[in-house]
Amino acid sequence: MRELRGLTVARTVETFFPHVSGPAREAYELSSELELSGVFSPVYVSRLDVGPGPPGVETMGRVRVERLPSWFRAGRYAFTPALSSRLKGADLVDCHNLRNAQLDLAAFSGKPFVVHPHGGLRGFRSCRLGGSGSI
Repeated sequence: MRELRGLTVARTVETFFPHVSGPAREAYELSSELELSGVFSPVYVSRLDVGPGPPGVETMGRVRVERLPSWFRAGRYAFTPALSSRLKGADLVDCHNLRNAQLDLAAFSGKPFVVHPHGGLRGFRSCRLGGSGSI
């Protein structure tokens, strides 16, 4: 098994504390556990749902949190171009939620990434997997 210590796992989520949500809670808990293992796992988030109140950069427990400004919003889609430069140093990008700017930027970053849909697949009756299976 590959040694994890020294890796960087950048985590993205569209909204974060003080706005409480399941994705925010999970993102924090995963990053916190990785930090215990010697993996740098910052959380990058837009200011969607929190406004200008919370600081741009803070450490919550063991986790570095950066709230990035959005250039524009369309509903829940908050485009945060500053995220692109943050992802350059990552070994892996871990995205929470579907259909958000953070996932789009991760997909074009050239970095390997994983996605936690958090119920974002609701509304899809079936998805074809490799032409034979469906979910």
